[in-house]
Amino acid sequence: MKEFVVNPTETGDLSKLQRLMDSLKGQDGRIILKPGQHYSGPLKIPSHINLHLDEGAELLFSDDFSLCPAVLTRWEGTECYALRALIFAEDSSGITISGRGTINGQGARWWSSYRNMRKGLVSREVKEVQERLIPLNREIGGGSGGGGRETGFLRPSLIQFKNCSGIRIEGVTLKNSPFWNTHILYSRDVALENLSFINPYDAPNSDGLDIDSSENVTVDGCRFDVGDDCLCLKSGMDADGIRVGKPTAHVNVKNCSMEHGHGAVVIGSETSGGISHITVENCRMRGTDRGIRVKTRRGRGGTVENIRLKNLEMDGVSAPIVMNMYYRCGAGEDEAERLASLEIPEIIERTSTPVIRDIVIENIHAKNIRSAAAFFLGLPESPIERISITGFTAESEEDRPIEEPAMDLFHTKTASPAIMRAFVRNSHFIDIKIDGQTENILKPIFQEIDE
Repeated sequence: MKEFVVNPTETGDLSKLQRLMDSLKGQDGRIILKPGQHYSGPLKIPSHINLHLDEGAELLFSDDFSLCPAVLTRWEGTECYALRALIFAEDSSGITISGRGTINGQGARWWSSYRNMRKGLVSREVKEVQERLIPLNREIGGGSGGGGRETGFLRPSLIQFKNCSGIRIEGVTLKNSPFWNTHILYSRDVALENLSFINPYDAPNSDGLDIDSSENVTVDGCRFDVGDDCLCLKSGMDADGIRVGKPTAHVNVKNCSMEHGHGAVVIGSETSGGISHITVENCRMRGTDRGIRVKTRRGRGGTVENIRLKNLEMDGVSAPIVMNMYYRCGAGEDEAERLASLEIPEIIERTSTPVIRDIVIENIHAKNIRSAAAFFLGLPESPIERISITGFTAESEEDRPIEEPAMDLFHTKTASPAIMRAFVRNSHFIDIKIDGQTENILKPIFQEIDE
């Protein structure tokens, strides 16, 4: 194996690391960053490279927007062109990122530019990005999530592995991503161990880890403290996701801690390719809006099934468990009536009707909650099927405000921390205690619905 030892670099040579990686193409190689600050432009990593950061080493990426090339990727569930991730690999294998150092995306300029653009203040640098990307995406339709694909300012993730295998990231701290922190896309056989995903609480669209149409992924001993969802499982959105048809499957999340953020472990809302055989166990969740969250809606399609949630501790999580098939974020006003209907549609498009089934929940303890203890809202044409909860205790926060549990199309709120449900079939709830009560803890979301 060929090895390079790299001492701290000056800001003027942003291509040094890329030149070293290019020189190692076709062979096994290791690049070791010694303690201190290392400045770089975006990196494309070839196969069989180990990028190692010694403790005290910090890899800082330039916030010059013009350095990021456009690449065909998936942006919030739709294939399109966006700015390439700061660390990127495609069609590669055998890549390792390791050590006790820090990878810093220096996202502050990206975040402020995005916020200003949303206010109508578009800088010259943002316009240049839009001029590059909008023509490339002119023929691409479909909806957009909170990242604003329609604006043409599609920020880079900190790390993206696309169509890769045999990937390992261990030990390092990943912080201040311009967009999502780490995006595993169309990849398999990935191990993520003892990582810290850190973004400010107010950084826009700053998910910690997004596992997207990928299989055989292990997430072990990681810490999440981010401004958006901590860990997300996705598989494409609407017609484009159905076209691609790649599932996320066989993912094991264990021994992790999640703080702040909108959700601790989130499935969806991009479910079109299907998500299955997911285990989340022995994790701690503190101060997130939701604990476990599944979200989808009509038109999205995909089957979410064979999910096991076990041995989870939650503190200050507003709603511990949410499964919502009337998710409202990104829904257009012109389609709201159809999406919000409580009637079975006259024509059911099976490929675009989502399914949630076979969920096993065991030994969940939540305290200081501020909304429903659990919330299950299926569709009349596709009820949530076969939920089993055994051993679930929840305690509400004293003098709690009433908070919305699910971001559903009905803006549902609850005055008591019950298990709320509608359009749910073949469910079993055993050994449940909410605020010390074991009786009258199941409540219908819609009083007029007879389940």
